[in-house]
Amino acid sequence: MLKSTILEEHTYQKKEDIAYKGLNQLLDATVDGICILDNEYRIVRINKSLSKLLKIDEIEAIGKKCYELFSTPLCHTNSCPLYKIIQGKKCIEIDGEIEKKQRKNDGKIPFIITATPLKKHNDHIRHIIIYFKNNSVRKKIAENLKMSQERFQQVAENALEWIWETDADGLYIYSSPGVEKILGYKPREIVNQKYFFDLLHPDVRDEVKKIAFDVFSKKEVFRELINVNVHKNGQNVWLSTSGVPLLNKDG
Repeated sequence: MLKSTILEEHTYQKKEDIAYKGLNQLLDATVDGICILDNEYRIVRINKSLSKLLKIDEIEAIGKKCYELFSTPLCHTNSCPLYKIIQGKKCIEIDGEIEKKQRKNDGKIPFIITATPLKKHNDHIRHIIIYFKNNSVRKKIAENLKMSQERFQQVAENALEWIWETDADGLYIYSSPGVEKILGYKPREIVNQKYFFDLLHPDVRDEVKKIAFDVFSKKEVFRELINVNVHKNGQNVWLSTSGVPLLNKDG
């Protein structure tokens, strides 16, 4: 009976060791940074990715407070996300920047940080797992997109031509200020208010509308489509219109 008990304990310990080893391998194989804290904000484990990011040996990190290695603008306050976890015992996600305390010249790094509490059976927080997903690439894309939009806006606002965009149904969803010089309308008077065919002269409306929607359905570029529009003051305005389709991932 004693021999059986010892064997069972040995088997359980072996399984536990295998599980712990597997967990460590999983942590170190993860590309994104992972940090495990106790309920006093002391580091008990960081994976290789976070160790490389912070440029500190894992052994040196063990036992330090998390804010000794990195911080967010909310650290040391009751608004600190980790403080909220301890109080509310809920998983949270924040999109922000962290500053590496050991390497101040490295600047701040944008991250999406997810923190999850691990609870004991009595519902007390035992550990907190923090998952750091580097947001640098997404932030750079967003910055480039913003710059492109600003450039487009500058070009559109200073162009003599009228630059516009409609949805697939022909409703104006963008108009440059040039529309006021050409047709007398302010952009806000037509964006989400009028369809392109609403401004066409009644005598050619049906014909041009059919041509335009045929082009839309073929998803083709069209150039120099001659059409007659009606100015806000009632005068006829002849326009040469060119367009290109913008397709989503489903075509």
